[in-house]
Amino acid sequence: MPIKLTSIPSILVGLRFVLALLLLVDALDHQTSWFFILAYLLAVFSDIFDGIIARRLNVSTIQLRQADSWADICLYLCVAFSTWFVYPQVLIDFRLSLLLAVVAQITLFSLSLLKFRKFPSFSRSQTQFQRGETLICDRQFTLKQPKKPP
Repeated sequence: MPIKLTSIPSILVGLRFVLALLLLVDALDHQTSWFFILAYLLAVFSDIFDGIIARRLNVSTIQLRQADSWADICLYLCVAFSTWFVYPQVLIDFRLSLLLAVVAQITLFSLSLLKFRKFPSFSRSQTQFQRGETLICDRQFTLKQPKKPP
């Protein structure tokens, strides 16, 4: 049975859920393989193209956008837990920046639930949030770099 063209965005979102869990499984032994990078890149590309394809095929729905947001959250959480399993010291070193990012995300969720009675869709707000999060993490990284000996 052939796959309908209009199902491709949903398949890509579902693929991202599966890939997120596989990333976590790959890191359970406290190391990652080449598969981790490959699966992560595939997940990122599926995130980029699911929305583009959905809009081009005119099948972008509220349900698809919400599923896309949940797939993103699942991917980020699985990457975070994978990082904890493989490189716990990195998360410890950047705990302040990461805590600020988590607090900002919880605040966003809380405000959205209070105001709109639903979780936010991340198409636009997520990009803006990630830019701020990147600036915070980059700044902390700059402060944490070891000084060169004289």
